[in-house]
Amino acid sequence: MRNPNSPRFTSHAPLDELREALGWQANTPWWSDPDLLDAVVAAEEVAGWLADRRRYDKRYHRGPWSEAIKEFTGALPRLGPAVHAELHEQLQDAQSVLAGFPGAADDPDREPVKVALGALRRRWAEPPVLEAAWQDLLAACRDEEACADTIAARRDLFWRLARLTDWPPGALSSALCSLLDGSVFDVTYARVQLGDIDPPPHEQRGEQDQRSDLPDEDILELARRLLLRCPQPARHVIWLAFVNAASPLTMKQIGPVMLVDGPWLRARLKDGSPHLLEALPAELRQWRSEAGYRHVPEGDDVVMARVDLGEGTFADPVETARERLHALVGVAGFRAGRTEWTPLEGYLHAVDGSINGWQVFRLVGSERRRPLADPMGRLLGELIPKLWDQLAGADKDLRETAGAVHWWQAAQQQQPLSALVLNVRVIEVTAARVSTLGWTSYLDTYLGPAWIRAIIFDHLVRVIGEALRDPEGKAVDHHAELDLLRRDIEAGNAPGLTGFDGVTAVKALPRLIELYPLHSRVGRRLRLLEARLASPAALAGWADDVAARWAVARARLRRSRNAVAHGGPVTSDVTATLDQLSRYLSAWSLSLLLDGDKVGGQLADPHEQFRQEADAWRGGLSTAPEVLQALFPDATFPDATW
Repeated sequence: MRNPNSPRFTSHAPLDELREALGWQANTPWWSDPDLLDAVVAAEEVAGWLADRRRYDKRYHRGPWSEAIKEFTGALPRLGPAVHAELHEQLQDAQSVLAGFPGAADDPDREPVKVALGALRRRWAEPPVLEAAWQDLLAACRDEEACADTIAARRDLFWRLARLTDWPPGALSSALCSLLDGSVFDVTYARVQLGDIDPPPHEQRGEQDQRSDLPDEDILELARRLLLRCPQPARHVIWLAFVNAASPLTMKQIGPVMLVDGPWLRARLKDGSPHLLEALPAELRQWRSEAGYRHVPEGDDVVMARVDLGEGTFADPVETARERLHALVGVAGFRAGRTEWTPLEGYLHAVDGSINGWQVFRLVGSERRRPLADPMGRLLGELIPKLWDQLAGADKDLRETAGAVHWWQAAQQQQPLSALVLNVRVIEVTAARVSTLGWTSYLDTYLGPAWIRAIIFDHLVRVIGEALRDPEGKAVDHHAELDLLRRDIEAGNAPGLTGFDGVTAVKALPRLIELYPLHSRVGRRLRLLEARLASPAALAGWADDVAARWAVARARLRRSRNAVAHGGPVTSDVTATLDQLSRYLSAWSLSLLLDGDKVGGQLADPHEQFRQEADAWRGGLSTAPEVLQALFPDATFPDATW
């Protein structure tokens, strides 16, 4: 499939940037910082607390209720002006009833708040709101002063709202990006879909490599109308895959689900003989000319699952099928006592008997049963001589550390909600061993300052790294120069960074900005990074902004963990914003704890050194003579793998 972000024709720069923003990747859907909540998700969390059936107890519930409300109101400024104008009445009512709520009463009156917030939540899915989000995104792409964070917020809100409609995000992305390419074929196809013209004879439809002479404004109007057009009902069939699995039969139909032996299916698709394909579903029989067998994962432990959703409209048919199938497999595993079936990321999507979309199947976060080469052998070889005797003795605390290692390893193979629970358990164990602080105070004391620095360094590496690789071909005439820069930058080490010469990267920033157009994601991000590194004072201001994010995200981590532990409300969208945070913090805490165990000294010593280095780094930002000295003083992170 063609990358929908890559234009075929030279177009006006804002349209190129809009096309890039309209690209949808299911595995990396959002552009904003992962710990940020948008207004839609924040409203859902507040609604969850309002619907909590437990009796309201001011001692335990007022804090998380207030925090969730504060996050919702804090997310509202990131809405674009057109969305604000469209939702003015509902936003005003919601903010009015939420002000000061919950109050001092032990059992607050929730009904007025439910009514006001419900009115807002119902409007999220209405076409005028999606159209307003489209207008905000287009305006931001046209605005040369808009920063990368503004573009990301507008783009993510557009997709958040689009997912509430009947449009599958992949299909909507493909339709809009193809139209914005502006070929005669795509423009004609869009006009036929919208009922503007009758389908022309095939020979008059134009070629995809022939540029339409339709003005950009007319193409944008077609795209707006296409966006607001409701998709027609269609029959959706989704193919998913598992490894570590075995099907008792080559094909087994169980209601709307068909289980198919992977090796058997791959062999028949590869052979392509008509008599061998007769037993296969229609969408696969016609796909044999597309080398469809390559889309079936290799291995004798593969089971393919065909989920027939029937005819209808689905906001996200792939995710709908995945949720239903995984629920069935989970229940079956529970009844059987265990299951080793491991789902693969990826899918095949057939609409009305034809495959029109797919994502390559791959294994993420787990391992197959067969032995695989990995670094565990080397790590165990280093740790066993040091820890074996202690583990075999009466050192209860060290055995508890070993248990925490297992929890952390298990968390890396879990979905965000399960991973959050395990990661926080690792943090709790560490906090109890190295201090008398509760786990949230432990985080604020020892790891919060380092998280601020890590976010800044991570952003630097990601933005410069993306520019050096030019994934969207925005600097295609300068790839030789980018290769030389990448060789120099990725050959060195800076304090706090491994395999990345931060000093050379910052010095290369002005040249990289020259290579990339403003109206591109990389171009916007490079310019925002330059502004954040304009002076030590600007860098200190950036650190202050990240510190404010830390306080909000850490509070969200606490209330989400407590909600899980005590039966409170928690949503997958909220826990997804905490996935990276909880993994980083558990990795750091465990690494520092192991450092204390291995040296045989005071367990708090590595933590204290870690905190002091991070505090010194932040304290020296505004007083450093120039930015490079502020960014890279003589300080290091502990060795940790996550």
